[in-house]
Amino acid sequence: MAFKDILRRRAKKQVTPQLLGTVSPYQLLGTPIITEKAFGQMEKINVYTFLVHDNATKPDVIAALQYVYKVTPLSVRVVVVWKKIRQRRWIVRKAYKKVYVTLKSGDSIELSA
Repeated sequence: MAFKDILRRRAKKQVTPQLLGTVSPYQLLGTPIITEKAFGQMEKINVYTFLVHDNATKPDVIAALQYVYKVTPLSVRVVVVWKKIRQRRWIVRKAYKKVYVTLKSGDSIELSA
């Protein structure tokens, strides 16, 4: 196999959801993050922030959003927040994964408090 073929195979994007067969969409999305920064992004630029499952991918998140909230996102950004440790293995914050979901200007998601 040529080196170019190997690079092409690596460059293919994953477009099918992988985790939705084992986890429900509600477990995959988790809870919305409602902080001052996230609330400001919701109002100004229509970006919503969610905690997600540790193994979630972008196609999983898109499929779960379409199922749960009936919206199609313009873009999805996945961020891994690493754990924070002090001296002597004292954990300050556990690691988690969150996503930023950008919607069209007319779409919105109803978040109940």
